[in-house]
Amino acid sequence: LAAGVLLATGMAEAKKQVRPLGSVPSVGVTISTKNTRVTGGNSMRVTLQFSGGSIPAGSSKLTCGSDQMTISWVANQTQVDVLFPFSPSNVAESRTVSFPGGIIGGASYNAVFKQVFVVPAEVTKVSVSPTTLAPFQTGIGTVILDGVAGPSGRTVTLSSNDLVVSVPTTVVVPSGQRRANFVVTDTSNVGTPGTATISAQIGTGASSTGNVNYSDFRQISIIPSVTSIVGGNQLGFIATTNAALPTQTALGFDWSGFATGAFPSLVLFPANRKTVGFSVVPDGVDTAKTLTVTGQNNTAPFPTATVQILPASLASVELAPTFGGLSGTGTVRLNGFAGPSGAEVTLEIIAFHADVPPFVTIPPNKRSVTFTYTTTGVDADESLDLRADYGTATATTLGTLRRATAGALVPSTSTSSGGKVTFTLKTNGSAGESGTTFNISSDNSSVVVPGTVKVLPGKASATFVGTVTSTGTPTPVTITATVPTGVGSVGTTITVN
Repeated sequence: LAAGVLLATGMAEAKKQVRPLGSVPSVGVTISTKNTRVTGGNSMRVTLQFSGGSIPAGSSKLTCGSDQMTISWVANQTQVDVLFPFSPSNVAESRTVSFPGGIIGGASYNAVFKQVFVVPAEVTKVSVSPTTLAPFQTGIGTVILDGVAGPSGRTVTLSSNDLVVSVPTTVVVPSGQRRANFVVTDTSNVGTPGTATISAQIGTGASSTGNVNYSDFRQISIIPSVTSIVGGNQLGFIATTNAALPTQTALGFDWSGFATGAFPSLVLFPANRKTVGFSVVPDGVDTAKTLTVTGQNNTAPFPTATVQILPASLASVELAPTFGGLSGTGTVRLNGFAGPSGAEVTLEIIAFHADVPPFVTIPPNKRSVTFTYTTTGVDADESLDLRADYGTATATTLGTLRRATAGALVPSTSTSSGGKVTFTLKTNGSAGESGTTFNISSDNSSVVVPGTVKVLPGKASATFVGTVTSTGTPTPVTITATVPTGVGSVGTTITVN
């Protein structure tokens, strides 16, 4: 009896666990889309609505050909919204979005379908960068599709309504891409600005347009090498244009301000260059002046540059060395050109045997002047301490006044058979207060000379006599005069017969 009770109880429990198929809850399903047309490569909202009794949690797949996505819902959720992606297509085609239905999560769902029309991508936007092209400049154009190009890509036809701006006839948007770039070229220098419209279209589909401006040839900047410079020095400029023209082109300039000089009214710009360098030399000024250069190859704005031209100041003073008793030269230099009034430079020298003028004047638009200074003979080399003053600037130099040495030894005759020959010793300056004594020598006993000869103070020569004895045959004899101390000697040769 106990076993029978247990068997009956088990069968009852089994009947409770096995539910007949017709007793599975049924859930009604409808499918809708935001619209019935979508561009390939984009997503569209797809909505599933559930109705009926208890809705258990579940998940399934939405499919449309090879496109699919998994959707999920929680218990008693009555609506599922998803953004369903549609793969791109080369041609317009009808596709079916499917919900397969079936037993899901212990409930029966009916299968539903929705027809949509997938169309190829069309051009939605055209743009050009930069938005303004200079003559012969190129820019980058871009076409953008409203979807993704299909497996074969999308060939876009291009055109320009203005002959100044050219574009390629077509550009291909690669498969899986939404955009493609192409080259836009300004083909000429028309002299006046304008606007070109670029059109893009795929087949007979809708076209899209974008504008690009083009400008005339113009200067965009003039940059000086410095903002201030001393008149008389080279001043450089770099001019830049908005285009590199294929032929040599003249750039015009206007010069203003209070500074003067030989300034060019135009500069030749090399072919295929956007920059050119040139230089000018402003005149000297007495006081600071301004110089302004303005580019003329413009409608607006006109590029300008301003440089301050400064007056020159004292740079250096120099003394060339000389021998006592001779005139020497010196040079005063400025760091630029003297102004229209010239530059008067005062001079002062500290020396016992030299004298300089009290001042010298550097002429207008000159940077230096040479002057002469006078000297008297010295017994030993002497330093010359020279100072020059101009405005607030001072320059100094140390020169050298040299002791005179032998310059030439001249015989009264070049041949002798006997008797007397007079020799004149010439110095290259004047002897000092003590005079200068020279040693005299002969390299052959046929000519006898005194051992010394003295050049008297302030004098530049002295004579002595040599006694000649005949040799019977032509014999060259050299006579030499030498300074006993210091350096300097001179010689001469006569022939003794």
